[in-house]
Amino acid sequence: MPEQWLCFIYQYGLGGLFFLFTILVAIRHQTLNFRTYNGKIVLWLIIFGFVFSMSVHALWIYLVMR
Repeated sequence: MPEQWLCFIYQYGLGGLFFLFTILVAIRHQTLNFRTYNGKIVLWLIIFGFVFSMSVHALWIYLVMR
């Protein structure tokens, strides 16, 4: 496995754990409220943003490695 993919896995693996931890803290402190429509939208936008940036980064690595 090329070094670029190992860095990608490390970055988004460790970053994903930190991301999950911060979302859980926000839920525990009731910063994210799932009872409202806006709370659900905010959570999905945060998750979509993380997945989108990870996907774009993976695409860039793939295109450079080709």
